[in-house]
Amino acid sequence: MPLTPGEFQIPKTEYTQSQPEIVEASPVVDAPQTVDFNYDSLVRGSDFYENREALLGKQAEERNTCLEIIAKGNFIHAQRRAEVEKRLNAPKRHVMNRVFNMIMTGQIAPSVDPVRRSDEIFRDLMNTEGRIGSSLLPVPDNVDQNFFLSDSHPTEWFYHARSLSNPEQSRTLRYLVTEQDGIFVSTDGGQYKKLEGGDLDYFIDRVQKYAEVVSRDLYTLAA
Repeated sequence: MPLTPGEFQIPKTEYTQSQPEIVEASPVVDAPQTVDFNYDSLVRGSDFYENREALLGKQAEERNTCLEIIAKGNFIHAQRRAEVEKRLNAPKRHVMNRVFNMIMTGQIAPSVDPVRRSDEIFRDLMNTEGRIGSSLLPVPDNVDQNFFLSDSHPTEWFYHARSLSNPEQSRTLRYLVTEQDGIFVSTDGGQYKKLEGGDLDYFIDRVQKYAEVVSRDLYTLAA
């Protein structure tokens, strides 16, 4: 049972019975900073400048899409921080009752470490986001999967799948959204390749849905 239907895409189609080959991860390399377009490949005739304008228009549209995704990532990061603060400051009646009972029974009440508590809340939010992201994708048989925004960079997204019957078999896709050059994807730490075509459209659609559902169902009370 493959973990993904293709090399660079999060699942969106039916799965075949073939088992993907898990290769040894190679070092992550930086995504290219510029993308060269070969204008010489265009026909230099009466429609040359029309083709060139169409190409430039496509570049502008791609850049606007990337900026929109980055903006959504920044907004989700802000919502996470607000939710952590809200939970840290909210009174916990059950915690107070527990401390009171420990005092009454002669036990020593443990000290509350705000940093540790903040980390626990953050991990809980990330796990919940991953489950929400997974719910937006087809669920392959016998596979545990997560789709989520990076915990530290609003320009990075991850899809991770692990076989439940063979935990050593896994696949991780890392998506990098750039302002100028488009969206790139790396499989299991391998070299980045530009995301294009149907895989690009599907990724953008799932990111937009992710931002909508996470904001509505998880962070609606953080505002």
